[in-house]
Amino acid sequence: MEVACPGRWVNVANTSLTHEQACAAAGLSPTAISGQICASGESRPSVGLNAGSINYRYGTWGSGADNRVGGVTTSTRDFSCSDCGGGINDSSNVITYCWKSGQKRDHDSTDMVVAYACE
Repeated sequence: MEVACPGRWVNVANTSLTHEQACAAAGLSPTAISGQICASGESRPSVGLNAGSINYRYGTWGSGADNRVGGVTTSTRDFSCSDCGGGINDSSNVITYCWKSGQKRDHDSTDMVVAYACE
């Protein structure tokens, strides 16, 4: 009988990666852990394998229980400029943010995705 592996948190080194891309790079598939799909410095999951090993390299904000819940949605901003003469079109100019329900979406560094839920 096949046993399903539990979800785990996978750190991402590049904020331009989508949930699918980050998990595929680790040889895994995207999933949700207790409804949470991503982690950021303001949305810090406390459940799932590797939750305690997430690297919050952009810092953290807040210390209450509300900050111990991972994000449930992501949004991406593309800061590249393909029509500005120089034609910058580089994935390093794309930033993905991780949001939990009710979170202020101010797009600061502690909102940037640092991990995704994979299985």
